[in-house]
Amino acid sequence: MDGTTPTGATKRTLRALASGAPGDDPPARVVDDATDALESVETATRLVDAGGVGRLARAVAGAARDGDDATVRRGREALAGLCAFRAALDGDAATRDAAGRPRR
Repeated sequence: MDGTTPTGATKRTLRALASGAPGDDPPARVVDDATDALESVETATRLVDAGGVGRLARAVAGAARDGDDATVRRGREALAGLCAFRAALDGDAATRDAAGRPRR
């Protein structure tokens, strides 16, 4: 697959998000890819299992450094969704908040 088909694009997105490498993608692109991953349970599962949450967090930090408030907001929403998804996968969603932190 060449990255232009839906399956190819999904694989490219997962590789980029899970790589942990800074890459050349701007923060907005990383956030867009993570947001897209949340639309499919399968894709979100692979993303979380591959450790792509860390790359997304770095992209949000980069957007904050760049002063891109809209990307920061969207990225934080995607992070919260992925963290909640990860908590649900771990079976402890009831004991964690949307960011994956233990509830008090």
